[in-house]
Amino acid sequence: MGNITEIGQATRTIDGALCLSSAAICDLFDVTQKTLSDWVSKGAPRAAHGWYPIKGFLAWRGIIRPEGFIDTAINLQQRKLEVEISLKESQQELTSLKTDITSGKYLERDLVVEEYRRFFLVLKRAMLAIPRRLGGMFAAYVEPVEARRLEKELTATVNRALNSFADSVVIKDA
Repeated sequence: MGNITEIGQATRTIDGALCLSSAAICDLFDVTQKTLSDWVSKGAPRAAHGWYPIKGFLAWRGIIRPEGFIDTAINLQQRKLEVEISLKESQQELTSLKTDITSGKYLERDLVVEEYRRFFLVLKRAMLAIPRRLGGMFAAYVEPVEARRLEKELTATVNRALNSFADSVVIKDA
């Protein structure tokens, strides 16, 4: 504390907390009075006008925790270890994926797309044939005009269902 001639001038006990004067805090953190004023407006603890509790101020600056000083070397080593573990896990997943691809566990995209096209074409044809078959069955029990109307209504419903399926939209009741 270059500007403070006596330690007694720089310290005071306020409400049981050891406090430093604003000049001592500025000297300790190598900041100006303006910076100290900005810190106070941002929430730095102040015991009284011009006096700052040492422990509270150091905790506010992140230098200590309530239980004591932070050992940054240990924190950095622990963080480095955590990152290295995460990297090793990612590398292991990548290696496993490459092995699975090489062994044939995954299908080629183009092959899957072509198979789906064929499947959905067959599904569409089958679904569009249902109304005609049901219309033929209805014809034995109702008038031909009524059977044709039911067939048209079923065809419209199937077409809406297919369009909704293709557009990924929920089917709405007519």
